[in-house]
Amino acid sequence: GALLALLRGRGAVRLLAVAALLGPWAAALALRTVDWTLPEGAPVSVAVAQGAVPQDLKWQLENRVPTRELYRGLNERVLGTRLIVWPEAALPELANEAQDFLKQVYAAGHEHGSDILMGVVRADGEDYYNSILALGDTVAFYDKRHLVPFAEYFPVPAFVRRWLRLMSLPYSDFERGRDGLPPLAVGGLRVAATIWAAAPLPAVTAS
Repeated sequence: GALLALLRGRGAVRLLAVAALLGPWAAALALRTVDWTLPEGAPVSVAVAQGAVPQDLKWQLENRVPTRELYRGLNERVLGTRLIVWPEAALPELANEAQDFLKQVYAAGHEHGSDILMGVVRADGEDYYNSILALGDTVAFYDKRHLVPFAEYFPVPAFVRRWLRLMSLPYSDFERGRDGLPPLAVGGLRVAATIWAAAPLPAVTAS
């Protein structure tokens, strides 16, 4: 808009357009010396285990075991790192169905002083959650609250859902996580986590 006003406007309009264009740059220069964050405590080593399995192959049943072994191998390569991060929905199965595997991963990490943060899909009764699982001194889940319409839930009234069910049409919803979940305790940190549906990794913020 400011560029158009600069090209087509006259007098004071053009001056305002110049100010609008240059204002953000001037503000950025003025603020570049501000320290927005301060280090607290010793640095924590972090490793990322990213299998990069193509989405069109990931959820095929025959790839379940190979994907497990891929992530087991990636995890073993960085054991000893204080915090190891796996991507969203790393395993192509419910966490409930992979408990033995997750116990093995947890035991290996605990033995080498590594905590693990991984994206998982989990079930609680008939409800499904897109979650982050923290394997540290304690085991805890963070359930995603801000879901993506039509990808993670159908924003339609209840009668439409009943119709979809009657017609045997495929649909499924993730449930929203509850409010007030405490930060996840991993790697000696208190970690706030945000899952982005299109991102390859959970965004992790240490506090």
